[in-house]
Amino acid sequence: MPHRDVQSLAMEASFYVIAYCCALRGEEVPLVDLFGVRRHWEEGEANPTKHVAIATLGRLKGETGENYHLICVVDKTNHGLEPRKCIGRLLRAYNEKEIRNGPMFRDGLGQRLRARHFEAKFHE
Repeated sequence: MPHRDVQSLAMEASFYVIAYCCALRGEEVPLVDLFGVRRHWEEGEANPTKHVAIATLGRLKGETGENYHLICVVDKTNHGLEPRKCIGRLLRAYNEKEIRNGPMFRDGLGQRLRARHFEAKFHE
């Protein structure tokens, strides 16, 4: 397997965990907003019921109207998935590069990635 950097692996893991835990489909996952997730990160850690708030910017599930949503997921699922661990790695990678806002799932130029970007990696 070719070498992949931490940010790339963390992004892939976060994509799958968010898709599964938030029950998001296809192009809904790339709507996750980095600034929104970072803004609510510490609050979820400090809460007695530890959670991760996933912020999305855009229309979900065919809704009309509001474009900003917060979807809270547990730190660790009963099946052993650890959203906080996966997403935390991606947030640290972005912090090291001083990236603070924009799409959570982005290319090297900061442009939002499409869900199809992750399909081949998933099947691999």
